[in-house]
Amino acid sequence: MTDQKEDKSDKHFFDVEKFRKIHSETSKRAGRLKRIQNRVEWAFGSASGLLTSVGLPMMFVVLLISIPLVIYYWGGLAMYALIASFFIIVAVVGEKKFGASMQFKESHFLRKTLAQLIAYSFVLGIFLLLFFKYAGK
Repeated sequence: MTDQKEDKSDKHFFDVEKFRKIHSETSKRAGRLKRIQNRVEWAFGSASGLLTSVGLPMMFVVLLISIPLVIYYWGGLAMYALIASFFIIVAVVGEKKFGASMQFKESHFLRKTLAQLIAYSFVLGIFLLLFFKYAGK
């Protein structure tokens, strides 16, 4: 890297003060709501490590409490329906958000959604078969 020529003619030097002056003249002042939004985003951005370290264990505690409660009050089918709807919602959101990536473009969206519904119906059928077979004993 030391053998590069120092006097290249294509080097550009920018005047920071001139750029700052032009930028301040051409940009308009943010509105009241935008300034409030920027302050809130800055506050959460600087405290995101603390929120993550506190929020993640709380999320696991809520999951460990909510799963048995859902099974107790609404039964296993409701728990199965909640899990199935969670994965379907994740698939829909993932398709909309990351639709151009390689993993989501390998097959059609409708085909994947129908395959998920068929698979969940198959597992539900097995669950019901086992439930009714061993419920009488």
